Amino acid sequence: QQYVNGEWQTIDDANPGTDWRSYYYELDRNATKIRFYNSYGSYHRYFKNVLVTQATYLETTTPAVVVEKSVIGDQVSKDIHIQYSNLPDEVVVTLLSEQAQLSDAKINCECGAYGEKVITYSVQPTAVGTILDTVVVANETTGFTLTIPVTIHTQRYTQTIIWNDDLSNVVATDLVSLTASAVNEVTYSTSDSAVAYVDSLNQLVIQSAGVVTITAYAAESELYSAAELSKTITILHAEQSIEWGFENETIEIGDSLNLYTDICTAISTSGLEVVYSYSEDWAEYVTFDDITGTVVAVAEGVIVITAKQEGNHIYAAAEEVYATLTIVLEEDGTSTGVEDIDVANNRVVKQIINGQIYIIRGGHTYDIQGRIVR
Repeated sequence: QQYVNGEWQTIDDANPGTDWRSYYYELDRNATKIRFYNSYGSYHRYFKNVLVTQATYLETTTPAVVVEKSVIGDQVSKDIHIQYSNLPDEVVVTLLSEQAQLSDAKINCECGAYGEKVITYSVQPTAVGTILDTVVVANETTGFTLTIPVTIHTQRYTQTIIWNDDLSNVVATDLVSLTASAVNEVTYSTSDSAVAYVDSLNQLVIQSAGVVTITAYAAESELYSAAELSKTITILHAEQSIEWGFENETIEIGDSLNLYTDICTAISTSGLEVVYSYSEDWAEYVTFDDITGTVVAVAEGVIVITAKQEGNHIYAAAEEVYATLTIVLEEDGTSTGVEDIDVANNRVVKQIINGQIYIIRGGHTYDIQGRIVR
């Protein structure tokens, strides 16, 4: 028996025959003691402190080569450690793959030599997938053989998208260029094209204020994996304001203005239509012809005109602005009531009928512009 790593082990085929003194035993090179028993199992010989002076072995501390992640085109190199002792001739190292290489194909170990040889296995993967190979280390004379499996998993390079555009505080009227970049061409997609989409020039075309997610995508290629990066954008309504063509206008009773060209003259900076409203009592002071757009002053007073723009999907509502239309007496102080006035020996009567001023002269009725009514 031999004593190895703290326990006794029986040596296979250890019968020494009649001359045990010259018998050849294959001991473990880590054995520190041996002992002999006779054929009846009784203690026979016992030797302490056995020193193995010349072991014969071919071993490796690299039972397998495994690379979990390699990249196409990158060189992969792994060291294989081979320990040898007392081999009668050289050790031959071979592999199966024609794609890989070994730093050495032989280990020159003269009889009695021992030591460690480091052989480098290298390969440059050319495609995505798994390389399966086997390195065989063999000494023909002794028959010692080591079989070392090789497994190399190959993938594409990781592709990174660089996107430094600041997309905070984007306003619906802004012109935004997207400049994401990667090894491969970058394309964009949007979560809601009703809010915004990206055109062929990589411009963000804004359709409406709102929230939208833009995704930059770089497709995979032979060497690089696909990549994507998303940014969520809050698009704000654009501000707008209203400017009046006038703020305060004074006219005399009997004067006329055109509603569209003289009074409703406010303009929004957005270009959107401005909506007007008037003091509730406006009809007490003026008449309005909706065909000609003519407004005629008929009584003293003040009309407040409000202009507003309520906004839309692009613009926020504008702050309301106001103007006043003040109606006064004629400069000479004459009344615009219903009194009769003699003009050129003709009897002329100014009369207000249904809120409008008419002039009755010579049996005919005229409007304030002098057009005959009846």
